[in-house]
Amino acid sequence: MNKFILSISIIFILLVFLGCQKPSIIEKFSKESEISISDEVMPIPTKLSISLKNDKYGYVDENGNTVIEHQFDYSTDFYDGYAIVGFGKWTDSIHFDGKYGLIDLEGNEVTEVKYDFITAHEADFIKYKLFIVREGEKWGVLHQSGVEVVKPIYDSMQYYRGGAALVLRDGRYGFIDINGQEIIPVIFSYADYLNDDLIVVLKGDYVAKDYYDVFVGHMGLYDVNGNKLLKVEYDQIELAEDLGKLRVVKNDNISLLSIDDIYIDNR
Repeated sequence: MNKFILSISIIFILLVFLGCQKPSIIEKFSKESEISISDEVMPIPTKLSISLKNDKYGYVDENGNTVIEHQFDYSTDFYDGYAIVGFGKWTDSIHFDGKYGLIDLEGNEVTEVKYDFITAHEADFIKYKLFIVREGEKWGVLHQSGVEVVKPIYDSMQYYRGGAALVLRDGRYGFIDINGQEIIPVIFSYADYLNDDLIVVLKGDYVAKDYYDVFVGHMGLYDVNGNKLLKVEYDQIELAEDLGKLRVVKNDNISLLSIDDIYIDNR
């Protein structure tokens, strides 16, 4: 029985000062078809187990009786009543080339088996019941009920964090919420988390200087709910050593701002 765990670690360099190295675009999830639920998501026990018969996967109960016919070329364990299945072929012992979809405990297709990639992460699946999917070269978000919360329209995207996910489209960055709404416009040169609650956005470009690229532009600040806290007019925004404060630079003037005061000023 083939069982694979895809561990995807997407690391973003936190750009909060001038002169930092230019980041690459959001690291895309692997296009290899070795998919499964993230190893951070533990399967919720069911009475069905994966079974292999005549090179096809199906599911049997605890007594070995077939419950879902052996028809799939790929399958995962059930998670919260849903499993990822696929039709296609194995190109070698660890890579599967095919299409993927979701089924329920009765073997009914929750989604059409049409995706080129499906994965999930603890924050997305256990809390929000969401899968990240790829169709062709575009990424979207799928609820376990089969509803496409976000149709595959993005060139790349990150897992959710605090109810928001970083997305890339046409070379620009922004954030979407769990309902697929663009809570931070997809218009920025780059964007990333400052902490679990705050997001730095950048507008500008990189110019070559000596042996590295220097960012020339301005930064602004949002929270994970999409509220604009600071206009895109600062040269630098970073967390200060004093808890609850930001160190900001504007026109060579350095200031310490209370995060609580920023929220109050923007109500």
